[in-house]
Amino acid sequence: MQRRVTTTVAGAVLVLCAVPAAAVLFLAPEPYWSSVLWLGVLGLIGGGLTVALFPGLRRPTAAAVTVCAAHLAGHGTVGIRDVFNAAGADAITPTQTEMADWVAQSAILALVGTVATCVALALLWREPRRGWQAWRPLRARLLVGGLAVMAVSIGLGALEALTMAGELLLKFGLPFGGGLVMAAWLGKRARRAATTAVGVSFLVAAASVGGYIVRQLLET
Repeated sequence: MQRRVTTTVAGAVLVLCAVPAAAVLFLAPEPYWSSVLWLGVLGLIGGGLTVALFPGLRRPTAAAVTVCAAHLAGHGTVGIRDVFNAAGADAITPTQTEMADWVAQSAILALVGTVATCVALALLWREPRRGWQAWRPLRARLLVGGLAVMAVSIGLGALEALTMAGELLLKFGLPFGGGLVMAAWLGKRARRAATTAVGVSFLVAAASVGGYIVRQLLET
């Protein structure tokens, strides 16, 4: 019964985190909100309900939710910085009120994404039966692949600017690469959930970026 209470509360927190994130994306769709963020919101809602109603699925669900929440946290953090680049990038001059609103919206995404990530990681944790041997990953190739993804994101960004390296790491490197690194230590069901979440979110992000590039080409 105690476990049911814990998972119910955790699931409710995940759903509550999705509410302000959805409000930001729906009411204030700024240019830097990627389509993958809607996947993150849906992931929090679906994951929260699953954890609350089906506690036996909490670990695979939490693994997928971690990836979704990381997208919200990363994009929100980068969005705070993007506010101050918006005028130059979009050839507009936002007012102080508009800039304050954009910072607040980005901060909300960063905050709820961080909270949801912490809740999901807490649901994943359990005392390892193998003791200190649990530090050795079950799937080393996922660890290597995840670290490679993070390194590539940093390298691609560094080709343009140091700040761009941080942006790509927060937006894509940590959600994708970090999800694979996390999966290296998880059991079968949770590992599949994490890698599936990484794959789906990658496809959505790629479609979002591709759509943006096409729109830019059509406008020129």
